[in-house]
Amino acid sequence: TIKNLVDYMIGVEAGLDTWVQAREKIYNISIPSTVPQDLNIAIARRPFGYQWKLFGSIFLKNKHNEDNWLVSISSDYTIAHTGIGGDYTIALVFERHF
Repeated sequence: TIKNLVDYMIGVEAGLDTWVQAREKIYNISIPSTVPQDLNIAIARRPFGYQWKLFGSIFLKNKHNEDNWLVSISSDYTIAHTGIGGDYTIALVFERHF
């Protein structure tokens, strides 16, 4: 029936997620006497980092007046990165709103 088609909505989401972090700057280093004094500042700085991910989700949503629920399968995959590892995520999501 038409009511069932309106109450149950199927959808798809997709996109690109970007993460960027600038290179660290280190100032005013105070080293305790118990630590070796040959600290290499160039190595100690965290490098510039970025990550680009593709993400997507397929969901089924059921809407009622007082009680809504959603079931989805979501995933993302790193397509480019530096200064941070490449990874992926797969998730099965259950939500209930009341």
